[in-house]
Amino acid sequence: MRDKGEIAAGVSVGGSQGVQAGTGNVQHNTYLARPKADLASLRKLNPYAAVTRIRQLPHDEAVDLFAGAVPGDVAELLKALIAADQVLAVAILGEIHLDLVRGLTASIPAKIAPWLPALPMATEDIAGRAATIGWDRDGIPGHLRLDGPMFFREYDKGRIYWSDEGGAHSIGQEFLGCYRSAELGYPATEREIGLQWFEVGMITVNEFGVIAVSGAICDEYGAVLHGEPVAAREDFSDHRKQRFEDGVIYTSRHGSFSVRAGLLDALGDDIPTSHEADAADSPYGTKGRVQRFVSRPTDYPAAIYSAGSLNRRVHGPALALYDRLGGSGGWLGFPVPTAEEAAWYLAALMQKDNASRRGSPYRLPPNPMIICAFEGGSILVRRGEAVSLPSATTKLISQDLEVAKRLGWPVTDERILATGTAEERVQFFDNGVVSWRRNKREVWLRP
Repeated sequence: MRDKGEIAAGVSVGGSQGVQAGTGNVQHNTYLARPKADLASLRKLNPYAAVTRIRQLPHDEAVDLFAGAVPGDVAELLKALIAADQVLAVAILGEIHLDLVRGLTASIPAKIAPWLPALPMATEDIAGRAATIGWDRDGIPGHLRLDGPMFFREYDKGRIYWSDEGGAHSIGQEFLGCYRSAELGYPATEREIGLQWFEVGMITVNEFGVIAVSGAICDEYGAVLHGEPVAAREDFSDHRKQRFEDGVIYTSRHGSFSVRAGLLDALGDDIPTSHEADAADSPYGTKGRVQRFVSRPTDYPAAIYSAGSLNRRVHGPALALYDRLGGSGGWLGFPVPTAEEAAWYLAALMQKDNASRRGSPYRLPPNPMIICAFEGGSILVRRGEAVSLPSATTKLISQDLEVAKRLGWPVTDERILATGTAEERVQFFDNGVVSWRRNKREVWLRP
């Protein structure tokens, strides 16, 4: 029989931490503290092996290691740490006294860490801003971190960023998610009620949410549009756009331009290439405005003309001819809804075209025909070719369906007779001519 406390044969207690004391099966453990790392030992290792050990240390111990160092003794170690783990290097240096940081990093070339000279000032300014707004009293701040050219520190209520250009400014939690997903640069101001300005934009909060407006869109917004942003920016392969209460702002290779809300229904998928401006007054006394666009995906030029509450889009070959004829200041005047006689004439031409295709032994493709109406006439487009037609001519030929079908499509614009004056004009069609002489228009059909 063994005495109490006697160890059974074959049982080893070597390497154990603790000894059972008494008869109550109570074990007393003794834990030996891990010895702290010291620079003297680390300097005997190659710098990258030493960095591996530093990365395994608790953060406070790593800070204490460098805070107690003589500046000249750790230059190589700091270079290796910056190369291997820049995040850790910034976090450690952000906890050390400013003068000591300057001494520790004095011999490190700027090309290795161009952010190093600014780190002491960033640390001090961030702490000062936190004290000013009271964030230093709420919880423990996070480690100093680097974000491109900026430093920042995390707090319970948000982040404080520092940049050389903007200094230290806070971004609260409500704006932080929006800021991180936008392209705004450094914060330039503190938040003022529902608005905060940044290097290249702003964040605002309104009934539509927390929304960023940045870059060229922000520049255009401040100069032209009013009203609140209603949605985040949308990015496409060839342009960006953002919606506001008063319209939409586009930015593309053509520049940055706003389109007021009243034009959006006529816009389609076009991209603006100019601001809206006054158009030339028409000879019929109409005043209005015009804005230029390009059609997607064809890249055809387009324009929206506005007169009163009427917005009409002209594009492609029709716009090219319209511009050559003087636009709104020419005899065509401003675009208007298609007149009944013009629509009737176009329908007659399409009937004729459809009948000819049905009677052909070949499978002919459809032949799209387009008519754009104006105050003084129309522009008709077929096979990419545009031709103009005065209103008086349209009214004349639309009086007889059979005459309209026989006369066919206009092949030239109305022109002055070679031997006549402005009062003697002629226009050629597929199968005839319409003349205007002595204030009288007549249709002449080929036999």
